[in-house]
Amino acid sequence: MKTRQALGLIGVALLLASCSKPQPTNYYYPADLKSMNLPVWDVTNDIPLTPDKAVLAASHYATSKHTDIAAWDVESIELRKEFGTTDTWVYGVSLVDPKSNRREYDIHVLMDGSIWKPTTEKRY
Repeated sequence: MKTRQALGLIGVALLLASCSKPQPTNYYYPADLKSMNLPVWDVTNDIPLTPDKAVLAASHYATSKHTDIAAWDVESIELRKEFGTTDTWVYGVSLVDPKSNRREYDIHVLMDGSIWKPTTEKRY
């Protein structure tokens, strides 16, 4: 009986391994942001893009990638100064589809409401 269970587990593992395809590595280059004329935010002033607007932008982007998903739940939202810049702030929004549990991790929303899309090109 243990042999049958072991073979069943091996079969499941092989099935899962064959179903998952490797995803390309995504790269973000902060130097690309310099030419975008983004709103600058001084943390003592009003923020150019509020969190609710960032979530809406991320949701629209995720829905455009996954047209079969009608609504997303916010899993997390983070506001951070982009590494390698002096004054560029970015929201990182992670979403989850409550029905399928499909996730879109760390969608980069810029202060003008646009999405900073990654590239698969490694430059350095």
